[in-house]
Amino acid sequence: QFLTDDESKAIKGNEANSLKITYSNGGISDSKFEYDAALGKYKRFSGGNQTADLETNDPILVDNIFIIETVHRFIDSYGRR
Repeated sequence: QFLTDDESKAIKGNEANSLKITYSNGGISDSKFEYDAALGKYKRFSGGNQTADLETNDPILVDNIFIIETVHRFIDSYGRR
């Protein structure tokens, strides 16, 4: 169930000016987000480079970040999860 506007405004927590998401032990797919206060948005980085739109080359900017941690398991011999 999603929160109402009033409920979401009442949420308290710590500010996250930067965060790193590690997708696997190898680290090759890690993503990092850094908050840009002037823009009021997060910049996304992967492999040390800022993520950009493939066609326009505009930087990808994010308003909010929602992270869900879950367990994955292999479902076949190809390594699919």
